[in-house]
Amino acid sequence: MDAAAEQAASCVLSGPAGGAVGAAYAAAASGFDDVLTFDMGGTSTDVAPIRGGEAETTTEAVIAGVPLVGSPVRLDGTRADSELPPPALGEHTREVLTALGLDPPEIARLRSSGVTG
Repeated sequence: MDAAAEQAASCVLSGPAGGAVGAAYAAAASGFDDVLTFDMGGTSTDVAPIRGGEAETTTEAVIAGVPLVGSPVRLDGTRADSELPPPALGEHTREVLTALGLDPPEIARLRSSGVTG
């Protein structure tokens, strides 16, 4: 606890990270090593791929050709403005699923069964 208090800024994304780690644990306990986690809270939703039982990480600003919008929170007190509009619901589903290795027939099956939009 003392270490977290001394380095609070490094804990900013510990909630989403905790959700991914918890989902990886639950998936492994259920016999799955590769899953896509979905952690929905009151003000945010975090999605993370788990491959081989481990959460994937990145430091890229673009994933599957989609630019990431910066955090609206700045620790220096300045506002983080973005010219990018928020994505529409399901706008990047195909790109994300393709990047995760699903082929077009699998994606079509998920869409037709109502799993994705």
